[in-house]
Amino acid sequence: MQSRHRVAALFLVVAFSWSLILIALAVREWHHQSENSQALAHQEAKAAYHKDIAYRQWATHHGGVYVPISESTPPNPNLAHLSHRDVNTTDGQQLTLVNPAYMTRQVHELPETQYGIKGKLTSLQPLRAENAPDHWEARALEAVQATARSFWELATYDGAPHLRFMGPMQANQNCLICHHAQGYAVGDIIGGVSIMVPWTPYQALLDRS
Repeated sequence: MQSRHRVAALFLVVAFSWSLILIALAVREWHHQSENSQALAHQEAKAAYHKDIAYRQWATHHGGVYVPISESTPPNPNLAHLSHRDVNTTDGQQLTLVNPAYMTRQVHELPETQYGIKGKLTSLQPLRAENAPDHWEARALEAVQATARSFWELATYDGAPHLRFMGPMQANQNCLICHHAQGYAVGDIIGGVSIMVPWTPYQALLDRS
């Protein structure tokens, strides 16, 4: 009788131990899949950031670009001190200078509509009230300024989970046309590019795994 009890007890111990091992393996696999999903979303955010920096570098190299004045692209008040901000072509078309920051802000409106990725130029000392950081962006900007490196994490934005990314934006000579009065010099971090990648598609992949 005792032998049967011992066999039964041993069976329960083995079954319980095996169950714990299976649970541990499942949890480990879930964490591994979660890390992979976060890495993919991070790469997507980083690619969007580098795209924005490339746009800015191109526009900076050319000193900005002139585009027709319209309701969606009115003259930039931050460039009002430039005598060449607004020009007329030989056939009378009115053009206005679009500096790198203005261009980047308009480009950000495209992927938000088409792909769900949201982008924003922001700073702890914004020239435009619309560029003021939200709570997460202010914390991220402080981290970026302290380390001169990008900062990211999963966080809630507009009531939904997002991978939020903040990349540094360094001042070049063109930036100082608007920001010199704030005390910035070439090479200073004057703000950042905030990128928000929706996490829901990645969570759906995790749920199916």
